[in-house]
Amino acid sequence: SSCEVIAEGCFCDVSVSESVAYTAMPPSVNDALANLFIGAVDPAILSSSSYVTQTDTTTGIIAHKLASVFDEHTIFQVHEERTDRTFFLKNVVSKVNVVGTPYAFRNTPHFMSFVPNETDER
Repeated sequence: SSCEVIAEGCFCDVSVSESVAYTAMPPSVNDALANLFIGAVDPAILSSSSYVTQTDTTTGIIAHKLASVFDEHTIFQVHEERTDRTFFLKNVVSKVNVVGTPYAFRNTPHFMSFVPNETDER
């Protein structure tokens, strides 16, 4: 095994793998929110205007795609009715694999706001 026991825990070699979450539109808002955890910026503010949009009229999800394909560059715009919030989510699943074992877990992202607010000001 690639793990070393240290005090009350262990130190293990890990690798991070990323894969495309969806190769087509997510089936629902709830499905997208349950499977996409990495935020993205609104493509409208990016200098590159090469994103093509596709809207699912059933779910209201908007896919912003480069080269008109669903890949790791796709950004899903998802509106959650319950909270009345819109999320921009990267079409990627990031997983941490513990080397030499069958164990893996979702890579926990570190959330940082791109928008300054009153708590950021000093």
